[in-house]
Amino acid sequence: MRRVSTILLALAATSYFLPVAGQAQPFLAKTPWNSYGPGPLFNMDYSTFAGPDELTYVEFYIQVGYDGLEFVQVENRFRASYELTLSVLDLQGKVVAVRSGRDTFELPTREATRSPHRARISMMAFLLPPDVLELDAVLCDLQSGRTSRITSAFRVRRFSPDSLRVSDLQFSQNIYEDKPGNPYVKNGRFIEPMAVRNFDEELTPYLYVYFELYNLKTPCRTEAERTYTTEYIFTDEIRNTVAHLRRTSIKPGTLAAHSLRFPVKHLEPGRYQLTVRVRDNASGLTSETTRSFAVVDVTPTSDATQLIGTND
Repeated sequence: MRRVSTILLALAATSYFLPVAGQAQPFLAKTPWNSYGPGPLFNMDYSTFAGPDELTYVEFYIQVGYDGLEFVQVENRFRASYELTLSVLDLQGKVVAVRSGRDTFELPTREATRSPHRARISMMAFLLPPDVLELDAVLCDLQSGRTSRITSAFRVRRFSPDSLRVSDLQFSQNIYEDKPGNPYVKNGRFIEPMAVRNFDEELTPYLYVYFELYNLKTPCRTEAERTYTTEYIFTDEIRNTVAHLRRTSIKPGTLAAHSLRFPVKHLEPGRYQLTVRVRDNASGLTSETTRSFAVVDVTPTSDATQLIGTND
């Protein structure tokens, strides 16, 4: 059963890159989102998965940069605290769901609080009806009282119980085997949330992707029908294929979970799309999903525009 997280269980991230405030979003797309307002800059992304009772399980990933928060000295350490409230509304303005959480943490030095490439990363999850909905996310720095905001329409996918479907692709900088009980664990995998889909070879040598498959056909009559084939197609921003992987797997049942680890060194800096295409070798049905990401070269002399987040 999905765990719907109502807390900000934040991780300290050392290799997440913040989009530059005020820059235009590439691809004219909706996610990741950048905040606006006088408060700390934060960024968000989301992924959708099949849920119970015709609902959709939606995870929102939140990244808050250290250098936008106000720290106060407490003895020999430096403390920051913020509160985040996510409200989901329908297009008529009616509240569908609300979650809020508070994150307080400390750093050992004043210099650490000013790092432009360190952030707090967290997740909030909802069970939502498939529809086009409105997100209103408000972050308040509890030391300064300043607030920033993200407002945007977003689509909650419907996962039909009658045909083959692939969930959204969840990008990550770390996936490993773990036991249930942590809100970041799905199907035996700890998946570190990522709110800006940027990868740098020096800091993030591997690109990780998680996704789920639904409604694989069972039972099957032959060995071939007991399998499904997954293709991973990487394309650049002018749609040239730069990598194409294919795997055939045995069905564990009607549902399956996958994760991919791909070396970033095989991709030059630039913007890319990953398409995952699945074929059920019993039914012959095919389903696919696509998401964008970027490979960046973040060095002390990098141009700031390289830090702009990628978008769907």
